[in-house]
Amino acid sequence: MKWPRYSEMLLSLWLVAAPWILSYGDSTIFRTINIAAAAGILLLDLLSVTLYKRYAHLGVLGIALGLLGHAYFAMPPEAAGTQNNVIVALLLLMFAILPTEATLPPPSWRELHKRD
Repeated sequence: MKWPRYSEMLLSLWLVAAPWILSYGDSTIFRTINIAAAAGILLLDLLSVTLYKRYAHLGVLGIALGLLGHAYFAMPPEAAGTQNNVIVALLLLMFAILPTEATLPPPSWRELHKRD
């Protein structure tokens, strides 16, 4: 089961919807940044899940750090968009370090049980 990648995909969909739900105002740059971050997350997660690029999901760490940095330096701290982007970035950082097949034993253990 690839639940960490699917969780990241859901967070990226939230990043796309959040500017309209939380009403970021007229700031199109914040909407553009959220949509670009969501597209990058979706691309990396799809690579990790469908093409079995084992470590592609680690690129989400860079996107999450960029989103966190943008929220910290460029947005007013009391804005709903800032708080949303910080929470989403922290969740992405936590999920990105989990392996794609987090519920399975390590590959070496799986190989050991194939021989039995």
